[in-house]
Parts: sequence; structure tokens; C-alpha cells
Amino acid sequence: MDLGALVERREDRDYFVYICGIGFVVQLVVMIVIAGILGNIAPEIKTTLTNVNTMMPEMRQSLLDLGQLIPEIKSGMDILQQLCNNDVNCKLV
Repeated sequence: MDLGALVERREDRDYFVYICGIGFVVQLVVMIVIAGILGNIAPEIKTTLTNVNTMMPEMRQSLLDLGQLIPEIKSGMDILQQLCNNDVNCKLV
């Protein structure tokens, strides 16, 4: 192996190290920016989760009530359909 080939290999290795270093610095900056953004919205997320935990039991109860009302709603719609069938001017969409 001659000295020129060794020097060329050394330069290629140096470029590789520089490129890896630049990639690391870019990745570090991106992670710091992401952490800063998440740090700013963390209190809002905590408030939202608190509100969701308060609303979930109410939503569950509302769904249970609606489930019990569905047969009554269906029978009311059937009555409305019968009334509309007897009236010439009635149009159901």
C-alpha cells in the first residue's frame, strides 16, 4: 500500500466523521425544539384530560338514557309516518 492511498482513506474517514457530527447536531437541535413545544402545551393537555375525565361518566349516562329512549323514538317516528301517509300535503324527508 502506498502513502497516497492511506492519506486518501484518512480524508474519507474525516469526511464521514464530520457528516456524522453534523447529523448529530441537527438531530439534537430538532429534539430540543420538539421538547420545547411539548413543554409549552403540557399544561393545556393536563387541563383537557381533567375535563375529559369529568365528562366521561356524564357521556356514559347520556348514552344509557338514549339507549332506553330509542324504542320510544322509533314508535313516535312510526306514528308520524302514519299521520303523514293520511295527509296529502305532508312530505317526510
